Amino acid sequence: MSDDTHPAPSAQRAPIASPRPYPVQTFVSPAAKPPPNGALAWGLGLLALLFPIVGSIAAGAAMIIAGLSMRKYGGVGGTNGRNAANWGATYLLLTVLLVGTHFGVLIAVTADGPVSGFFPIGIPITVWAVVSLCHVIFSGVGLVRAARWQIYWVPAIPFFGSNSPLPQVSQAPGADPRHTGER
Repeated sequence: MSDDTHPAPSAQRAPIASPRPYPVQTFVSPAAKPPPNGALAWGLGLLALLFPIVGSIAAGAAMIIAGLSMRKYGGVGGTNGRNAANWGATYLLLTVLLVGTHFGVLIAVTADGPVSGFFPIGIPITVWAVVSLCHVIFSGVGLVRAARWQIYWVPAIPFFGSNSPLPQVSQAPGADPRHTGER
């Protein structure tokens, strides 16, 4: 008769020691983060809606910083970032010039006493209000277009590179751009 409580010596095996003293973990890598599309740079332009003058300066500066940080990615995000940075710098420059001119004219004209009427004192601030309205429209449209992975271009001073929607024609090294080939 066999004893069922004690298995045969061949059936008894020592437990196999794990090569790792810690439990095995499986890591799932997060999904690859898509490159930026430039929507953040354009969206920051809407900061101009918060406070009339200070918000405009903050919006221009934020667009420059965010836009320039996206240039390194290239593609749609890099182009939209550069375009937003160019427009942000243009808007910042216009804000400083027009608001500064308004206060300069205001101080110069009212030095002798009060002045009746809004114009000519109000011309620079009126132009700035129109530019600010264009800025809010440009920023909103730029946000939507960039979110759809489309390049958005606005006419701006190209502080940070070409801002033209047209492809740039490069010259051969050493070529004279005035030379047309005709004699």
